[in-house]
Amino acid sequence: MDKVFLGQGVVLEDGLGLSRPNDNQIIIGGTGTGKSLSVLWPTLCHMRESSFIGTFAKGGEVRAASQYLRSHGYRIKVWDLANPSRRNPLPDPLAYISSDDDIQQLAKQVVAANTDYKRATHFDPYWNESAEGLLTGLIDLVFLQNDAPAMNQVLDLFYRIKIREDGRAIRTSLDEMFDILEENAPTSVAARKISAFRQLPYPTAGCVRDSLEKCLQCMFPLSVQEAMSRDACLDFDSLGSRRTAVFLITSPVKTVQYSFANLLFGIAIRKLMDFAEAQPDHRLPRPVRLLFDDFSCGFPVVDYEKSLSTFRAMGISSMMLCQSLSQLNATYGADNATVILDNCSVMVYFPGGMNKKTCQFVSEMVNLPLEDVMFMEMGNVVIFQSGKRPKVVPRYQTLQDPVYQEFLEFGKRLQARDGRMRA
Repeated sequence: MDKVFLGQGVVLEDGLGLSRPNDNQIIIGGTGTGKSLSVLWPTLCHMRESSFIGTFAKGGEVRAASQYLRSHGYRIKVWDLANPSRRNPLPDPLAYISSDDDIQQLAKQVVAANTDYKRATHFDPYWNESAEGLLTGLIDLVFLQNDAPAMNQVLDLFYRIKIREDGRAIRTSLDEMFDILEENAPTSVAARKISAFRQLPYPTAGCVRDSLEKCLQCMFPLSVQEAMSRDACLDFDSLGSRRTAVFLITSPVKTVQYSFANLLFGIAIRKLMDFAEAQPDHRLPRPVRLLFDDFSCGFPVVDYEKSLSTFRAMGISSMMLCQSLSQLNATYGADNATVILDNCSVMVYFPGGMNKKTCQFVSEMVNLPLEDVMFMEMGNVVIFQSGKRPKVVPRYQTLQDPVYQEFLEFGKRLQARDGRMRA
């Protein structure tokens, strides 16, 4: 199996199912502490067997890494969420729908993009559930009406809905279309969900529509809408059978794009798990890694804590980089964050951050005074592994790794070639 670099002299490459129960790692440390350079990049550069899908913040590094891995036989896909456009297309999520369950799951993921609900002091799940129902109905309606359904058709349909009060219920600007739907396909998901929305009192219906609009704006900003195309799609099943590297380029200043990135992760996980279930041994023919350069970015991968517990049996693993436990709790909720930690056989802490909650957790785990952890010098890492005592070691010296040096030389040659072309 492929190696995972945790610290100097601490490398995972065997023992799965024997000395460690799973191959999930969570890497915690503040911005600039070296998480990506010391763990993510050496792991990626040494990868020769696994497929992966991952988020990355630096387009230049992605370009070098994609060419480097292509030279080692990988098929490459790059989705540039930092600069989406028709020239840099993004996959249309409707291309991955093959059942009513897929439609409902997509609607759930889109609604989860509105993080304002989680920040609210008094959160009523009714609005989320009603918004999910309306979106589920609209997606199904687009599938009934089109041979090549697209997410932009769903968005167009939603924004055409105008409501007005009509006694106890409402009237909408699309009632003629909805009446035909209920007449021709009365048992369809679209008919049932849209009918439920049309029977709501006017104030409630208005709130549900406004709620869904906020979710759609969070998930599909205008730049993403313009870039979505079926031509950009990749069959996620192929990650589990052929060596494939999928790079999602994100921007640290365009945080709204993380919701769309995590939507793609959610779709990929669902498709990979379905593909694994269809295999004779219920396991992917090729291992697949999920690499999150910023896991707790404010937009959760829906039901991730549930999926994580089943990864090992299916041949999937996850490496999650996050800044602090507080950030993880804020994104996934305290209970779900605990479940995520419970399903990781490895945790690595990079000193340098000042988050007291994280330092308190590490202090108790490693049995050191809190101030020793709070003010630990950068350069070392604290490594926790299942069945082993924690250890403090120097962080991995990536720049001295000959394989990483080869990768850097590959990038330099690309830069030199680009310079000659511009000249």
